[in-house]
Amino acid sequence: MNGIHAGSYRSALTTAQEEFELDMSRLKKALADATCFEEEEAIVLQMREREAKHRDLVASLQRSLF
Repeated sequence: MNGIHAGSYRSALTTAQEEFELDMSRLKKALADATCFEEEEAIVLQMREREAKHRDLVASLQRSLF
C-alpha cells in the first residue's frame, strides 16, 4: 500500500467512524426519549441497520486496500 492510498483509507475510515458515532448518539437519545414500545422498536431497528451499514462500509474500505 502506498502512502497516498493509506492516507486516503485512514481519512475515509475516520470520517465513517465519526459519522457512525454521531448517528448512534442521535439514535440513543431518541431511544431515551421514546414514548411507546413501538417507537422504541423502530429506533432499535434503525440502530441495527446503521450498525450493519457501518460494518459493510468498513469491510468495503478494507477490501479497497487490496
